[in-house]
Order: sequence, then structure tokens, then C-alpha cells
Amino acid sequence: MSGMRTLLVEVGCEELPPKDLGQLTECFAGEVRNRLEAAGVPCGEFESFYTPRRLAIRGEVAERQSDRVVERRGPSVKAGRDAQGRPTPALLGFARSVGAEPEALEVVETEKGAFFVHRREEPGRPVGELLPSILAEALAALPMVRPMRWGEGEHRFLRPVHWLVVLLDDEVVAAELFGVRSGRESRGHRFHHPQPVPIPHAKEYLDRLREAKVLADPKERSERIREEYTQAAKNAGLSPVVNDDLLFELEAIVEWPRAILCSFDAAFLRVPEEVLMSTMMRNQRFIPLKNGQGRLSERFIGIANLDSKNPEEIRRGYERVIRPRFADAAFFWDQDRAVPLAAHREALAKVVYQQALGTLADKSERVAKLAEELAPIVGASPERAREAALLSRCDLMTRLVGEFPELQGTIGRRIAEDQKLDPEIAEALEAFYRPRFAGDALPLGPLAITLAVADRLDTLAGGFAAGLKPTGNKDPFALRRAAAGLARILVRGNPKHIGAVDLRAFLGKAAALQPTPSKPDPEALYDFVLERLRSEVLSLKLEVPEALPADGEGIVVLEKGPEAGEISSQTFAAVAALRPPILFDFLRRAAAIEAFRSDPRAEALIQANKRIRNILRKAGEHTVADPDPERFTEEAETILWQEVLRIRDAAEAALKGSPSLRYRQALAALAELAGPLDRFFTEVLVMCEDEALRRNRLALLAAAEAPFREIAEFSLLPG
Repeated sequence: MSGMRTLLVEVGCEELPPKDLGQLTECFAGEVRNRLEAAGVPCGEFESFYTPRRLAIRGEVAERQSDRVVERRGPSVKAGRDAQGRPTPALLGFARSVGAEPEALEVVETEKGAFFVHRREEPGRPVGELLPSILAEALAALPMVRPMRWGEGEHRFLRPVHWLVVLLDDEVVAAELFGVRSGRESRGHRFHHPQPVPIPHAKEYLDRLREAKVLADPKERSERIREEYTQAAKNAGLSPVVNDDLLFELEAIVEWPRAILCSFDAAFLRVPEEVLMSTMMRNQRFIPLKNGQGRLSERFIGIANLDSKNPEEIRRGYERVIRPRFADAAFFWDQDRAVPLAAHREALAKVVYQQALGTLADKSERVAKLAEELAPIVGASPERAREAALLSRCDLMTRLVGEFPELQGTIGRRIAEDQKLDPEIAEALEAFYRPRFAGDALPLGPLAITLAVADRLDTLAGGFAAGLKPTGNKDPFALRRAAAGLARILVRGNPKHIGAVDLRAFLGKAAALQPTPSKPDPEALYDFVLERLRSEVLSLKLEVPEALPADGEGIVVLEKGPEAGEISSQTFAAVAALRPPILFDFLRRAAAIEAFRSDPRAEALIQANKRIRNILRKAGEHTVADPDPERFTEEAETILWQEVLRIRDAAEAALKGSPSLRYRQALAALAELAGPLDRFFTEVLVMCEDEALRRNRLALLAAAEAPFREIAEFSLLPG
């Protein structure tokens, strides 16, 4: 853009809290840009930067506001002139206020009548004049959870502000924020370059700070952290364990990262590695290392915030700080593993799950009853399902889960393994928590699936029974997450295990088990799960292969590529209208319909289906009896009926066949009704005066439509 200048704003602070630092800076950039554009200042792209001691934004802005026409409306024409057409005092006063003669005012017509209007062109102000107030407003609008107040002033921000840089290209914009006047001097690294860092030009910001040992760009800093820990791990012959959360936190707490290879006493490796890794990653922001066999090593990496002349001292400090935490974890582990996991069931009876729903022991018993009934359908042992359900919350009473609540389930599995419990039960104690979040892995084994489904069924039924259905942003029992997890398991799980689970039936069983005086409505529970299923299904990318195996596997291939198809909202609504009890069947139906809609006959069939539904609805006919062929008077009726009989049999046979192919094969058969239906509507008057004839023709239409309703409500599809 011509006439554009580079704006740089840096707010320098004491060490900022790392949580949400990136989002906060992006929000600052958005607030400034939006306010500038609202003021008539054209803007280009904005960048956001941050380190533990600064928030900064940089973007292209126009030199000044666009010129604009300012319009001011005066009195109405009726009020502005008297009967002789002379200006009234009201009009004269308005003209004086805008500095114009009455004759120079324009008249405009509005919905409320004609009014005098004064228009004048106002030249845009330089952007530098607008920035002080815009920056103040943008910073005040940031979503700060606990802003601080410092000194004797009334200023409030995340942390005390010590310097402020506001530049337009190479010019300082005079501004004062939080009692600090703007300039061009930033600050370098606290130890490597404590002196002020002049910024000659806004475009030189990153380079000048880099010279002062500060990587202000979080992307560059993140890449440097990766390079550092990757090289350190390679030198040790080990593999780093880093997730996005840890990388973001590291990026938010250092300005000049350097990796330090450290170690701890190998005796601590007897503690479950998840506990040690959680301590390192969550509490200390250290990077665990694993060996070639995938086991946790006694080596780890710390990311320092400087180039130390004595890295050994930093190493000793990191090793010193981790030792007491590991010692506590080892003590808790020894205490917990010495107590049989089942022994904690007595303690569960003393912990209230929810006032109306009893204790954690009560919940475990309800889940056990559901799991026993569900197990044979999923392919698990009812006895093991009951045992796993009764043990599923026992680890909540352990010292380790008290210290590491994020490891509930994992601790249960580790204790069960240590105490030589059934391996399938041990695996289920952790896996039934999955999926914990969107994109998380699903439970795989039949026992884990049984426990995961049973637990979520009880959570949903109990939440509704206790009146805890989510409203707005409030969802104290995480019922939305439970419903979404249940939907994902029943739609995306292994069809050998979940392909026959009747969700509506088991929601009814879960509702009946609740201890509340009034039981929740199973259909309301089903609708709640279906709404969560909607977002899951509509996010899928599908490729429906031409040839599908007959054993129910591989119903759809999930892809991310642009050529993969999607399930449309109309297809979802068409399948949901039938409220299919088996959710895995939902995906089969939806995938078959999406494939069917590419058939050249599909549009005509969908339109015919809509027409049939409208006719039957207006006629008030809901007959289930077949038509009487003796009453047919038109050849088109006879042909349609013969085709309905033939195709209905073919569709019914297909629906009893291969789970993978049944809906696609049934729709392929039903597609052959397109021609006979078209001829019928062309040659036959359904709503004739003869009542008996009319009823017979309505029955014929109902018979033609019935096979479609075994698959979906086709009248809801576009066409």
C-alpha cells in the first residue's frame, strides 16, 4: 500500500505470567488494528511478539486517517421555515452552530420526513495523533484475569510496566501509558545486555533485540529451543519427550534459550515413568529423555535462559531441585502399592460424588451393573467388567493421585500391574478415561470400551437426574464432554465391539438406575448425545471405497485431503430424524447417502420422496396396509406396484446382508424406483374424488416410500 508506515509498540514489564501470553499478544494486535480501521486508518498485516518481559506488536498503517464527510442533521423542513418560507429561529441557530448560511443547507428525505442537513469534508488526522488513545483503549480491553496495581498510582496491568516503545518507522510517537512515557529504548537480556537498546527503526526491532540476546519472535525462539534440546538429546544418544504445552511454556519463560543436559538418581526409575515425567514437564518444565527401547532414562534436559560461563552450576541446580520432588513421588508410590487397590473401595463410600447421586462407591456400583449388561454385546467378560468398574475409581484415594490428579487412571493401571491383577482389567482402568479431549485416542480393548461406555452412560443419566444439564457456559459435571466421548466411541470405535450397542436401550437402563425420585427421560439423553454427535460427524472427511469387506470393517476411510467427501448437515438431519439406536450404524447410513447423492437418479428420487411426504401429510394418511391391485385403474399404478414389490424385496434382503454394504446396496435397489414414480406422478391423480380410489393410491405411495424410511428421512435431503 502506498503511504504506509510501520508501527511498532512494545510494552516492557516485569516477568509476565506465561499462561496465555501468546493469545494475549495476538489479542492486543487485533484490538489495535480494529480500532485503527474503525477510525478510518487503513492497515496491513500485524505481527505479535512476546518474551517474559515484553508484549510487542508491529504492523503496517496508513500515515493518516482517510478524509471523511461529516454529516449533521438539523431541524425538519416544517420546523425550519415558517408559513412565508422564512428561516425560523431553530434553523438560524442550527446554521450558526455549523458555520453556514441557511440557504447553503441541504434537504434530505428520510422515513420521518424532510430535514435540513449540513455536510462538510473533514481531513483525516495523522495516525500519530490517534495512537495514544487507541493504545490505551486496546490495552484496557485485554482479557486479564488478575491485573496488578503498583506504586502509588492507579494503573493496572498484568505486571508493573517499566518502559514503552512506540515508533512509526523511525519516529517516536509521543504517548504515555501506565505513567510511562514512550521512547525508542527497549531492554535487552537481563544479564547479557542490561543496558537500554535503542530501536532506530520499527523494522529493525527483532534484529536489535537479537543483538542484545533477546529472541523476541516466539516462532524463532521456539525453533531455537527445538534445536537446542534436539542436539543435547542426540549427544546423549536419547530421544526427547516434548508436547505442545511444554514447548509453549518454555517459549514463554525464556528470551535466550540454552539446553543443559542433566541426570537424576537411576533408583527413582522404579517409580512409574508417568509420575516422573509429569513432575519434570508440569512442575519444573524439564524435558524427559527416553532410550532406544522407549523407556525413561535417568537423563533429562533443562532449558536455561542464558549462555552461562558455568553451565555445571546450572546443571547442579536443576538436579538439586528435581531430587526432593522425585523423593516425594517415590515415597507416595511405595505407600500406595503396599495397599491392595480394592481396599480403597471402603474409602470411596465416604466421598460424596454428588448430593443427589450418592457416593463414589454408589457410582461405581451403578457403572458395574451397566458394564455387566453391556459386556456380552461388546465382547467382554461380565465378571471382569464388574470387577473393573468397582476398581475404576479406587486410585482416586491414593497419595499419588492426590499429588498428581492428572494421572488418575494411569496410577490405577500401574498399581494393578504391580499387584499382578488381570492385565485386561489393569489396561481398562486407564483406557476408560479416553477420549479425554477432542482428538484423543479411543479405548481399544473390549473391556476398556465396556467400562468407558458404561461410565459415560451413568454420568449423563446422573447429571440429568440431578438437574445438572448444561446451560450456557456452565457444565459443572462436564456432561458435554461425556456425551461427546460417548458419541466418538460408538461412532469411531472398532465395529466388532460397538457395532451392536443399542444406545437408546442403555440410556434407559442408566436412567432407571439413578437414585433420584424422578428418573431422567432417556429420549432427552439421546437427543443430548445426538447433538454432540453432530459436530463429530460433520467434521469427518470420508472416502467410501467401491469395494468394502463383508465383515463390517472399514465402513469409511477417514481422510484429510481435499478430495475426500464430507457428511453434510442435511444428511445428518435425514439420518437423525429416524433416531437410530445404534450410533455406529449412523455413519454407515450417512456414508451410503453421500455416495447415493452422486447417482444421476438421486435428485429425482429425493424430489419424489418430498412429494410423497407432503401428499401423505396433507391427506392425514398413515396407512401401513398394502394397496389393493384390483383397484388400480391406470397402467402407471400397476407398474409402480410391481416395481415396489420387486425392489422392496431386494432392499430388505440388502438390509439383512453385509453391515458394510447393506445401506449402499439397498439404495442402489431403491434407485430403480425413480422412473416408475416419475411416470406415476405424470399420469395419475392421487387426490381424486373417489374416496376408495384415493385411499388405495395413498397406500401405494406409502408403500413406495416405506423402504426409504428404513435408511433415513429422505424428504429432508436437498433436491
